[in-house]
Order: sequence, then structure tokens, then C-alpha cells
Amino acid sequence: MNFVLVFQILMQESNKFISKTLEYFIHLADICLERRNFFSLFAIVMGLSLAPVYRLKTAWSAVSATSKNRFNYLKTHVTDSKRNFSTYRNMFKQGLGSPQIPHIAMTLKDCFLLEEIDTFTEDKKVNFSKFAKQYGQLRDVLQAKQTPYHITIEELGMAKIVFRQNVADEDQDPAMAEELNSRYGDRIFSLSPCHVLHTLLL
Repeated sequence: MNFVLVFQILMQESNKFISKTLEYFIHLADICLERRNFFSLFAIVMGLSLAPVYRLKTAWSAVSATSKNRFNYLKTHVTDSKRNFSTYRNMFKQGLGSPQIPHIAMTLKDCFLLEEIDTFTEDKKVNFSKFAKQYGQLRDVLQAKQTPYHITIEELGMAKIVFRQNVADEDQDPAMAEELNSRYGDRIFSLSPCHVLHTLLL
């Protein structure tokens, strides 16, 4: 998913379009955090942090200070890897019982590491601690799966509105908006609801 994001950013043909698209995805990451879609949140932040995007210094310099600060917060706090992603883990634990989507790759990594632990202790007894931790991992994911996660028709159209407001701002630059609509309209707007809010939020 993060490479799809990189492609959508790099396909733009000017730094002005790239800057607006960067702000669009940062705003989208905020939506994912608000909706507690941690899987997509991590994908967006990782995509924006990849070298082909992060090294676009000219484009990043045109991104608003508000968007930059928000991205830094998401990168250095919510998705920070310190203490084994303790911030994310605490947020996910606290949200159990409410609609949310876990970062499934982290769950798989935890399950893999737990599987590497010996099943039996040195005195040949069953290592119940291993199985208790495995159960805890699966229990949390299954609880999140069983909690309904609803997306309304209005929300499915939200990304198109956000894109038009942040990238194709007709009031500020009609020529830019017209060029976006004529050249990229179907392709970029297909991110909204199909590829963005359908793929990222469901």
C-alpha cells in the first residue's frame, strides 16, 4: 500500500502538485488516526517516509507548517518504534471494544517471535507462558474483528472532497484545478472513494 502512495505522489509533474498531494495524504493519515485505522495509518506514514518521497526537498518546503507538524507528530509519536511501538500498542489496547483496525503486520511479527520460544521449559514442563501470550495476541485481534466497523456512503465520498479542497483548489488556482481534472481526474480521484477510503479505511 505504501508503494501505491509513493507512485501517486511521484506521478505528479510539478512540485506544486506534489506538495498539494503530500498535504492530502497527511490529512488522510489524520483521518485514519481519527477512525483508529492503524494499519493504513502506518502504511501512509511509512510511504511518506520512504526515500523517493522524503527527499523531495523542494516539494516538502512548500507544504504548510501545520501539515508538517502533524506529519512529524504521526511519525515521531503515534507510529514511533521506540520501546517496541509502545505508543501504538497502548492506543490499540485502550481502544479494544470500539471499532478499530490493528496493524496486522506487527501482530504477525509478535506471533512469529512467540512461536520461536521453546514449547517446553528446561525441566520438560509445558511453557504455558508462551501459549498465554499467543492467546493474548489472537484474542485482541479477534475482538477487533468482531467489533463492527461501519463506513457510510457520505464518508466514502469524503476523500474526493478533501482532494478537491487541498489539491484542486479552484478558488486559489483555477488553471491548476482545470489541469488536474483534465489530466489526472479519473486516475487520482479514483483514490477517493475506491483506493483511499475503501482500501485504507475498511
